[in-house]
Amino acid sequence: MKNRILVCTVSFLVALPLIFITSCSNGTESTTSPVSQPAALDTKTYANAEYEFSCEYPAEWSVEEYISVEEYILQAIVAFLGPEDSDYGFVTNINILIEVLSQSVSVEEYSELGEIYQKSMIDDYNKIEEYEIKVDGLDAIYKNITATVQGVPIKDSQVFFIKDDIAYIITYDVPRDSYNDFSMYMDWLVNSFKFY
Repeated sequence: MKNRILVCTVSFLVALPLIFITSCSNGTESTTSPVSQPAALDTKTYANAEYEFSCEYPAEWSVEEYISVEEYILQAIVAFLGPEDSDYGFVTNINILIEVLSQSVSVEEYSELGEIYQKSMIDDYNKIEEYEIKVDGLDAIYKNITATVQGVPIKDSQVFFIKDDIAYIITYDVPRDSYNDFSMYMDWLVNSFKFY
């Protein structure tokens, strides 16, 4: 149970429950960088009929849908749960969350507001890099950050994109020293994400 709470805590703290969307300028320059695509991985396809998207995830990982934490305005659509880290008992995870926006906002504004929120909630928040990508043809922001959550030093990848006034957030959370072990699955999932 503690691992599940940690997965949700990291995802919701790092993925940004935005209550008020306001106009703000993006003070950080983004660079464009492609998301790497491994040659082949053993994957399964996840499809969500309600939000009409699909993506591929590691075949050996488990899937949990509709994780709900009522005090947040974000909804966790699905969590893909991988191996547990032996040092911290932390479950490697990739999550897809959504937020229904009350007004139109650009992905850059959404990402910037999320960063402001994250910095206010996480003392040692550190953005390592940020760049622009495309997810199923939509403009997206890809960020890598480090932080300490519940005593666990994590590295987190976040991808933000917006379609029809719904913000989609894909997060990959893992202890820092295990990041490279599974980061290719995050890239695979992001590259395979499609609306239908």
